[in-house]
Amino acid sequence: MQTVEGIESYLDNYTKSLDELRTFINKFDQLDNFYKNINKDFNIGDISSLKNQLDFTGFLTISILDLLVVSKNIMVAKYQWERIHQLKLGYLVIYEAIQTYHRHKEINALAKKSVKTKELYSAISLDLKTFKNKYAYPDTFTEVRNATIAHIDTDFKTYYDTLTKINGNKYFEAILSFLQIIFKMQELSKYLSDALLLQPDGEPFNLEALVKGMTKIINTNIDKLNSRKQRGFASAGGDE
Repeated sequence: MQTVEGIESYLDNYTKSLDELRTFINKFDQLDNFYKNINKDFNIGDISSLKNQLDFTGFLTISILDLLVVSKNIMVAKYQWERIHQLKLGYLVIYEAIQTYHRHKEINALAKKSVKTKELYSAISLDLKTFKNKYAYPDTFTEVRNATIAHIDTDFKTYYDTLTKINGNKYFEAILSFLQIIFKMQELSKYLSDALLLQPDGEPFNLEALVKGMTKIINTNIDKLNSRKQRGFASAGGDE
């Protein structure tokens, strides 16, 4: 992934995966519509957990895509302003990604269910702590975010002086370092998804397989709901 060509191959795959995830969310909407028409005691299994896992996977995919685009643009930038713009955009993505990761509180509980995921979750937590200390998170990231990219400070001096603090090499190093952490988060997502789908360990992360596995579970539940509705209609017809 250290070359533009390598990044572009990742971009193609992750873009396709993101489209698949968005299509799959319609399955949950379909299931919700069926669920509203049945008794509340009907057991839909791990659908709620799968939905949370889908959201987590989607968040990681979006963050990776954004940081890959930023990294590519930094590599090919011809002018200083291009590079600065991409660096501050990368810091914004990292700031938001860390905030979102911590909001997925269910991941902590799920990770404790096996030794492998517990160890990986702990490793990610340690990596994040090291990253935050090394690159002054959240202070530096908040400063860049609030003054130059998520907002533009009305005080030109504050805006300009914040930009002049951007160290190209160190900021790019931070972006690449965080990409490694978020890839590790993706690995954790893979193991948690496998556990929900009862898939064997040892297979590499495959978002297409994840989506197919979730789709199978959703379709099974939809079939059950359809069957239940049909039995309900038959009973109603027999009583008339």
